[in-house]
Amino acid sequence: MDAVNAWLVSHNFETTISILNVEFPSSLFLALLSIAPLLLFRVLGDSSSPSTVVETVITKDRRSVMKYKGPAPESSIQKSLNAAIHAPNHWLNEPWRFYRLGPKTRARLGELNPDKEKAFANVPDMFIVTCVPSMSMKTHSLDVSKVKWDGTWGKCALEDHAATSAAIQNMMLSLASNGVGSKWMTGAMGISPSLLLDLVNADPNDEHFMGVIFVGIPATPTNSMKVPKRKNGLGGGIVEFVE
Repeated sequence: MDAVNAWLVSHNFETTISILNVEFPSSLFLALLSIAPLLLFRVLGDSSSPSTVVETVITKDRRSVMKYKGPAPESSIQKSLNAAIHAPNHWLNEPWRFYRLGPKTRARLGELNPDKEKAFANVPDMFIVTCVPSMSMKTHSLDVSKVKWDGTWGKCALEDHAATSAAIQNMMLSLASNGVGSKWMTGAMGISPSLLLDLVNADPNDEHFMGVIFVGIPATPTNSMKVPKRKNGLGGGIVEFVE
Protein backbone atom coordinates (compact mmCIF):
# COMPACT_ATOMS: atom_id res chain seq x y z
CA MET A 1 0.00 0.00 0.00
CA ASP A 2 3.00 2.33 0.45
CA ALA A 3 3.35 2.68 -3.32
CA VAL A 4 -0.34 3.50 -3.64
CA ASN A 5 -0.14 6.11 -0.88
CA ALA A 6 2.91 7.64 -2.51
CA TRP A 7 1.02 7.91 -5.81
CA LEU A 8 -1.94 9.54 -4.02
CA VAL A 9 0.30 12.12 -2.34
CA SER A 10 2.14 12.86 -5.60
CA HIS A 11 -1.22 13.59 -7.26
CA ASN A 12 -2.50 15.76 -4.40
CA PHE A 13 -5.01 13.18 -3.10
CA GLU A 14 -5.66 12.57 0.59
CA THR A 15 -4.39 9.20 1.82
CA THR A 16 -7.50 8.75 3.96
CA ILE A 17 -11.20 9.39 3.52
CA SER A 18 -13.48 10.22 6.42
CA ILE A 19 -16.96 8.66 6.47
CA LEU A 20 -19.14 9.29 9.55
CA ASN A 21 -16.01 10.35 11.43
CA VAL A 22 -14.30 7.07 10.62
CA GLU A 23 -11.03 7.20 8.67
CA PHE A 24 -10.62 4.78 5.75
CA PRO A 25 -7.53 4.39 3.57
CA SER A 26 -8.03 5.93 0.14
CA SER A 27 -6.23 2.91 -1.31
CA LEU A 28 -9.18 0.76 -0.19
CA PHE A 29 -11.58 2.79 -2.32
CA LEU A 30 -9.25 2.57 -5.30
CA ALA A 31 -9.25 -1.21 -4.93
CA LEU A 32 -13.05 -1.29 -4.75
CA LEU A 33 -13.33 0.87 -7.86
CA SER A 34 -11.05 -1.49 -9.76
CA ILE A 35 -13.23 -4.52 -9.06
CA ALA A 36 -16.59 -2.73 -9.32
CA PRO A 37 -17.18 -3.73 -12.98
CA LEU A 38 -16.60 -7.39 -12.10
CA LEU A 39 -18.96 -7.20 -9.14
CA LEU A 40 -21.61 -5.51 -11.28
CA PHE A 41 -21.34 -8.24 -13.90
CA ARG A 42 -21.68 -10.94 -11.23
CA VAL A 43 -24.85 -9.25 -9.94
CA LEU A 44 -26.43 -8.66 -13.33
CA GLY A 45 -25.21 -11.87 -14.90
CA ASP A 46 -25.38 -11.95 -18.68
CA SER A 47 -28.74 -10.15 -18.91
CA SER A 48 -27.24 -7.47 -21.15
CA SER A 49 -25.28 -9.78 -23.45
CA PRO A 50 -26.33 -9.60 -27.12
CA SER A 51 -27.59 -13.18 -27.18
CA THR A 52 -29.75 -12.65 -24.10
CA VAL A 53 -31.17 -9.38 -25.42
CA VAL A 54 -32.07 -11.01 -28.73
CA GLU A 55 -33.68 -13.98 -26.99
CA THR A 56 -35.71 -11.65 -24.75
CA VAL A 57 -36.98 -9.58 -27.69
CA ILE A 58 -37.96 -12.72 -29.62
CA THR A 59 -39.56 -14.71 -26.81
CA LYS A 60 -41.00 -11.98 -24.56
CA ASP A 61 -41.07 -8.47 -26.01
CA ARG A 62 -42.52 -9.27 -29.44
CA ARG A 63 -46.22 -9.75 -28.80
CA SER A 64 -49.31 -9.28 -30.97
CA VAL A 65 -50.86 -5.96 -29.93
CA MET A 66 -54.43 -4.83 -30.57
CA LYS A 67 -54.70 -1.86 -28.19
CA TYR A 68 -52.48 1.20 -28.63
CA LYS A 69 -52.06 4.48 -26.81
CA GLY A 70 -50.18 6.48 -29.42
CA PRO A 71 -48.00 6.51 -32.54
CA ALA A 72 -44.50 5.07 -32.61
CA PRO A 73 -41.50 7.39 -33.00
CA GLU A 74 -40.68 7.83 -36.66
CA SER A 75 -37.09 6.79 -35.95
CA SER A 76 -38.29 3.42 -34.63
CA ILE A 77 -40.40 2.85 -37.75
CA GLN A 78 -37.51 3.68 -40.06
CA LYS A 79 -35.20 1.37 -38.10
CA SER A 80 -37.75 -1.42 -38.41
CA LEU A 81 -37.99 -0.99 -42.18
CA ASN A 82 -34.21 -1.08 -42.43
CA ALA A 83 -34.23 -4.29 -40.38
CA ALA A 84 -36.90 -5.71 -42.68
CA ILE A 85 -34.92 -5.24 -45.88
CA HIS A 86 -31.94 -7.02 -44.32
CA ALA A 87 -33.84 -10.30 -44.21
CA PRO A 88 -32.23 -13.10 -46.25
CA ASN A 89 -33.44 -13.08 -49.87
CA HIS A 90 -32.19 -15.15 -52.78
CA TRP A 91 -29.98 -13.26 -55.25
CA LEU A 92 -30.84 -10.04 -53.39
CA ASN A 93 -33.96 -9.72 -55.49
CA GLU A 94 -35.80 -7.80 -52.73
CA PRO A 95 -39.24 -9.35 -53.28
CA TRP A 96 -41.03 -7.30 -50.62
CA ARG A 97 -43.18 -4.19 -50.89
CA PHE A 98 -44.22 -2.03 -47.91
CA TYR A 99 -47.18 0.32 -48.36
CA ARG A 100 -47.68 2.77 -45.49
CA LEU A 101 -51.30 3.85 -45.31
CA GLY A 102 -52.07 7.57 -45.17
CA PRO A 103 -55.29 9.24 -43.91
CA LYS A 104 -57.23 8.92 -47.18
CA THR A 105 -56.31 5.27 -47.64
CA ARG A 106 -57.09 4.58 -43.97
CA ALA A 107 -60.57 6.06 -44.49
CA ARG A 108 -61.13 3.83 -47.52
CA LEU A 109 -59.92 0.84 -45.50
CA GLY A 110 -62.58 1.48 -42.88
CA GLU A 111 -65.24 1.60 -45.57
CA LEU A 112 -64.22 -1.88 -46.75
CA ASN A 113 -65.24 -3.31 -43.37
CA PRO A 114 -67.57 -0.95 -41.45
CA ASP A 115 -67.81 -3.42 -38.55
CA LYS A 116 -64.11 -2.90 -37.82
CA GLU A 117 -63.85 0.73 -38.85
CA LYS A 118 -63.58 1.94 -35.24
CA ALA A 119 -60.97 -0.69 -34.37
CA PHE A 120 -58.91 0.26 -37.42
CA ALA A 121 -59.13 3.95 -36.50
CA ASN A 122 -57.51 3.22 -33.12
CA VAL A 123 -54.37 1.81 -34.75
CA PRO A 124 -51.77 4.60 -35.10
CA ASP A 125 -49.97 3.21 -38.16
CA MET A 126 -50.62 0.52 -40.76
CA PHE A 127 -48.56 -1.09 -43.48
CA ILE A 128 -49.79 -3.40 -46.19
CA VAL A 129 -47.00 -5.80 -47.13
CA THR A 130 -46.90 -7.71 -50.38
CA CYS A 131 -44.54 -10.14 -52.04
CA VAL A 132 -43.45 -10.09 -55.70
CA PRO A 133 -42.96 -13.78 -56.49
CA SER A 134 -40.41 -14.48 -59.21
CA MET A 135 -40.49 -17.02 -62.02
CA SER A 136 -36.74 -17.42 -62.41
CA MET A 137 -33.49 -17.03 -60.48
CA LYS A 138 -31.28 -13.95 -60.47
CA THR A 139 -34.14 -11.67 -61.53
CA HIS A 140 -34.67 -8.55 -59.45
CA SER A 141 -38.26 -7.83 -58.45
CA LEU A 142 -38.08 -4.34 -60.00
CA ASP A 143 -36.73 -5.53 -63.33
CA VAL A 144 -39.30 -4.32 -65.89
CA SER A 145 -38.28 -7.05 -68.32
CA LYS A 146 -38.92 -9.92 -65.91
CA VAL A 147 -41.60 -12.50 -66.55
CA LYS A 148 -44.61 -11.74 -64.35
CA TRP A 149 -45.74 -14.27 -61.80
CA ASP A 150 -48.25 -16.75 -63.22
CA GLY A 151 -49.86 -17.48 -59.85
CA THR A 152 -48.12 -20.81 -59.29
CA TRP A 153 -45.90 -21.46 -56.31
CA GLY A 154 -42.72 -22.74 -57.90
CA LYS A 155 -39.31 -22.85 -56.23
CA CYS A 156 -38.43 -19.18 -56.79
CA ALA A 157 -41.88 -17.93 -55.79
CA LEU A 158 -41.78 -19.91 -52.55
CA GLU A 159 -38.32 -18.53 -51.76
CA ASP A 160 -39.66 -14.99 -52.23
CA HIS A 161 -42.65 -15.73 -49.99
CA ALA A 162 -40.30 -17.01 -47.27
CA ALA A 163 -38.02 -13.98 -47.64
CA THR A 164 -40.94 -11.56 -47.26
CA SER A 165 -42.15 -13.42 -44.19
CA ALA A 166 -38.67 -13.09 -42.71
CA ALA A 167 -38.71 -9.37 -43.52
CA ILE A 168 -41.99 -8.91 -41.67
CA GLN A 169 -40.62 -10.74 -38.65
CA ASN A 170 -37.47 -8.60 -38.73
CA MET A 171 -39.64 -5.51 -38.81
CA MET A 172 -41.73 -6.55 -35.81
CA LEU A 173 -38.69 -7.64 -33.77
CA SER A 174 -37.01 -4.29 -34.42
CA LEU A 175 -40.15 -2.48 -33.31
CA ALA A 176 -40.36 -4.61 -30.17
CA SER A 177 -36.74 -3.84 -29.30
CA ASN A 178 -37.73 -0.16 -29.18
CA GLY A 179 -40.85 -0.69 -27.09
CA VAL A 180 -43.20 -0.47 -30.09
CA GLY A 181 -46.07 -2.89 -30.52
CA SER A 182 -47.22 -4.51 -33.73
CA LYS A 183 -49.62 -7.11 -35.07
CA TRP A 184 -49.53 -9.11 -38.31
CA MET A 185 -53.10 -9.23 -39.64
CA THR A 186 -54.38 -11.37 -42.51
CA GLY A 187 -57.85 -12.99 -42.54
CA ALA A 188 -58.91 -11.19 -39.36
CA MET A 189 -59.06 -7.95 -41.36
CA GLY A 190 -62.33 -9.22 -42.77
CA ILE A 191 -61.37 -7.84 -46.18
CA SER A 192 -60.41 -9.91 -49.19
CA PRO A 193 -56.74 -9.78 -50.28
CA SER A 194 -57.77 -8.57 -53.73
CA LEU A 195 -59.48 -5.50 -52.24
CA LEU A 196 -56.46 -4.77 -50.04
CA LEU A 197 -54.14 -4.99 -53.04
CA ASP A 198 -56.44 -2.65 -54.95
CA LEU A 199 -56.41 -0.25 -51.99
CA VAL A 200 -52.68 0.40 -52.54
CA ASN A 201 -52.79 0.07 -56.34
CA ALA A 202 -50.80 -3.16 -56.26
CA ASP A 203 -50.98 -5.32 -59.38
CA PRO A 204 -52.62 -8.65 -58.38
CA ASN A 205 -50.87 -10.27 -61.35
CA ASP A 206 -47.50 -9.29 -59.93
CA GLU A 207 -47.91 -9.03 -56.14
CA HIS A 208 -49.20 -11.42 -53.48
CA PHE A 209 -50.85 -10.06 -50.32
CA MET A 210 -48.83 -10.96 -47.20
CA GLY A 211 -50.65 -9.02 -44.51
CA VAL A 212 -51.45 -5.76 -42.78
CA ILE A 213 -49.03 -4.75 -40.04
CA PHE A 214 -50.43 -2.67 -37.17
CA VAL A 215 -47.83 -0.40 -35.50
CA GLY A 216 -47.96 1.83 -32.41
CA ILE A 217 -47.07 2.29 -28.77
CA PRO A 218 -48.91 -0.49 -26.91
CA ALA A 219 -51.45 0.43 -24.25
CA THR A 220 -49.78 -2.23 -22.09
CA PRO A 221 -46.00 -2.74 -22.32
CA THR A 222 -45.39 -5.92 -24.29
CA ASN A 223 -42.81 -7.23 -21.80
CA SER A 224 -45.58 -7.39 -19.19
CA MET A 225 -47.96 -9.35 -21.40
CA LYS A 226 -48.46 -13.06 -20.87
CA VAL A 227 -46.47 -15.17 -23.30
CA PRO A 228 -48.70 -17.86 -24.83
CA LYS A 229 -47.40 -21.28 -23.88
CA ARG A 230 -46.23 -23.31 -26.86
CA LYS A 231 -48.46 -26.37 -27.32
CA ASN A 232 -45.55 -28.74 -27.84
CA GLY A 233 -42.51 -26.47 -27.60
CA LEU A 234 -39.32 -28.38 -28.23
CA GLY A 235 -40.99 -31.69 -27.48
CA GLY A 236 -41.10 -34.77 -29.65
CA GLY A 237 -42.35 -34.29 -33.17
CA ILE A 238 -41.17 -30.68 -33.37
CA VAL A 239 -37.40 -30.99 -33.12
CA GLU A 240 -35.88 -34.32 -34.05
CA PHE A 241 -32.29 -35.46 -34.44
CA VAL A 242 -31.85 -37.48 -37.61
CA GLU A 243 -28.58 -39.39 -37.59
